[in-house]
Order: sequence, then structure tokens, then C-alpha cells
Amino acid sequence: MQKTKVIIDTDPGIGTKEADFDDGVALLLALNSSQIEVVGVTTVHGNVPVSVGTKNALRLIYLMKKQIKVAQGASCPIILDKPEKMKRPFVEIEDIPKFTPSMEDNLVSEFAPQFIVDTVSKSKEKITLICIGPLTNIALALIMDPQLKDKIDQIVIMGGAAFYQGNVTPVAEFNIWMDPEAAKIVFTSKIPKVMVGLNVTQKVGFTKKDFLHLKDNTDPLSKLFYSSATTWLDYLKKYNLQECYMHDAMAVAYLLNKDLLTAQKACVDVETQGILTRGQTIIDIQGKLGKPSNTWVCKDIDREKFHKMIIDCLRF
Repeated sequence: MQKTKVIIDTDPGIGTKEADFDDGVALLLALNSSQIEVVGVTTVHGNVPVSVGTKNALRLIYLMKKQIKVAQGASCPIILDKPEKMKRPFVEIEDIPKFTPSMEDNLVSEFAPQFIVDTVSKSKEKITLICIGPLTNIALALIMDPQLKDKIDQIVIMGGAAFYQGNVTPVAEFNIWMDPEAAKIVFTSKIPKVMVGLNVTQKVGFTKKDFLHLKDNTDPLSKLFYSSATTWLDYLKKYNLQECYMHDAMAVAYLLNKDLLTAQKACVDVETQGILTRGQTIIDIQGKLGKPSNTWVCKDIDREKFHKMIIDCLRF
């Protein structure tokens, strides 16, 4: 069976204290898959500053002993700077493998949007983009090369919320909220798209018990994932939350087993002007906008199968 060629665009928090680590699980799931060929990883601002995310990605790939090109991308949204509330210190977790110069072996000098343009354009097969961070790099790539849309198989987006509350504002999900203008460019493009939003990712929770099997392992990967999981879950306690979600990993899971998720075709657009609704994904399933459907919007998930997929992935 021919593998699906993918570029993963991400804002990895794994390895950073109190940061989401589901992006690391997504990378682990993809890089260990026999169905997916990861031809590159691009980093973007989001959960952590892009320079921190790049180091986190390089560390994980190094510890997995993979040879995957990593290109650093946008450090801020295409129009507005990061919201002030996102400016906080980002500290490396103490008991994980320290970053060393050798971990930079997979780093390329190209700016991530240019790397996307070049890699997609030169590929004999169409490439799928798995986007699990703000969509700044993807929007810039589409602006740089408008013909790129004909060479991308599909874009799988972890972002937005379909008829569901947001996780940053009452209506906006983090990845979309961080760069609504970029998200609007991507969603209104004519490239086939799949949206994996909060309405499905928050149906499957994970607690500290799910990661206990990693606690006594001495290998570097186990330490990285266990420490990242526990510091993130400890951080969530501040908000009276006892579980975390594998948002980003679900986007990869969609490619691995489409039967896990049910989806409905809809027209998706992004609100960029609203004072209260900036960053909201508008899901039109009734044609009220008078525009054609442009996205498969995921509506439900097989909870047990997805939970098992993630736990199995973390058995090193």
C-alpha cells in the first residue's frame, strides 16, 4: 500500500513546562505509522514561541532516531501580533533530555512557508498537510504560490469548533483565534479540507492514570512524554480540570483510520471582524451563506478506539 505523503505544521509544546503536549503525541503517531510518510515538519508560533517549538520538535525527532527535515516558520500572525494574554515565560521541563547541538541535524535553513512551497511543488505525488497549530505558515505558502492549491491533496486541520464553545473565548478555538486572517485564507481556499474541532477532540479525555505506565521507564522518550503529560495536567488543575485532550493527535488519527470519525460536508468560514466573535469558525450546513461546501467537518468520534490508539502509541 502506498504511503500518504504529509507535511506536519505544528507548534510543539512537548518538553516545555505547563504546555500542551498533544502535538508531541501527534508527531509520535505519525512518525511511527506505516501508512504515513512524513516528508517534513514545519513549526509555527502558538502554544510556545516558534523558536521553542522548533527545539521541541527537533528533540523529539532526535530521540525517535528519525531523519525528518524541520523548517522554522512564522513567529507571529500575518496581521496582528499575539494577544497580550499569551505572553508568559516558557521554561524547559527539568528532568527531560537537554537540547544539544546534535539535535539540530534535521534543521533546514528555509523559512517554513517556502519549505512547504518547494516540497509540495517538487513532489511527484500530491501532499497532505496536517495542520495542528495556527495556520500562518499555510496561509503564507498559499499567498507565495497561488498554484500550490492544485498540488495539495488535502489539508487536515485541528482547529475550530462546530456548534460548540471555544476554549479561548466563548466561541473561538485557540489555533484559529491565534491567527483568524490566516485561517480565513486557508478555509476559503479551494483545497479539500477536513476540520477536526473541539466538538470532537474534547469527547475523549486522558488522566494521569493513562500515563502511569511511563513513570518508571528510564528511556528518554518515556521521560519526555511522562514529564510533559504530568506538568500539563498539573497546570490544568488551576482551572479545575482533571483531564487533558489529544486534540492534535486526532487530526493524525483521521488519516490513519477514517472510520474513527464521522464527518459532514459544510461551508466553513472564519470571523475576523467581530468584537466578541473574532476567531469563530462559522459552520454553514444549510447553505445560508450562499457558498458551496468547502470542508468535511468532523462531528463524532469512536471514543474507545481513539483512546486505545493513543495508549498503544505511548507503549515504548
